Amino acid sequence: MEQNASPPPAGLPGHPVPRAVFGLDVVGYGRRSGAVRRVLRDDLHAVARAAFAAIGLPLDCCSSRDTGDGLVLAAPPDADCGLLAGELVQHLDRQLRARNEARTEDGRLQLRAAAAVGLVLRDGEGLDGDGFVRLARMLDAPAFRDLVAGHGTDLGFVMSGFLYRNFVLEHRTLIPPAEFFEIDLANKESEETGWAWVARPQRHLHVAGRHVSA
Repeated sequence: MEQNASPPPAGLPGHPVPRAVFGLDVVGYGRRSGAVRRVLRDDLHAVARAAFAAIGLPLDCCSSRDTGDGLVLAAPPDADCGLLAGELVQHLDRQLRARNEARTEDGRLQLRAAAAVGLVLRDGEGLDGDGFVRLARMLDAPAFRDLVAGHGTDLGFVMSGFLYRNFVLEHRTLIPPAEFFEIDLANKESEETGWAWVARPQRHLHVAGRHVSA
């Protein structure tokens, strides 16, 4: 006999609740042409869906919002923060490497990613809460933007001190502590220190139809 499908998880309530939050921003989105931006947006969602599915957390189980040049989401209350702070990032890296292998520089998808824990809610206009505000400031912190832009990488990741202390230092994530370094996330009214990880740059990039060393 066919069993009924499980009901989808409940979304965020209208009052603040603590959740793990995760965000992705496309590097250099505004300087691309409209046609390239459309491809990058499709790629962003495909990469995110594949990476989240790979850790057993389908994107549809999260409360998410498309930001135009990125994606932010709140994970379910029982989500393993260790997966978000390690294995998910590794899957994002693999997805980006596969997609960018034959891309020109203009079509290359580079991402800034961030993870934290904070209070979030859903109101009449969508997702809100201090957790999302904090996430946006982490992603947009000048030091983090400069780090990713200057490293030539497809993926830069930063996490809050809470996640670093409770998951990375406790070896509850697949990325070892030695691969993270402290970074100043001062941005607008916020003063915060985070912990960053940067993916190894692609060995080769396609530029103007030819290979160059990265």
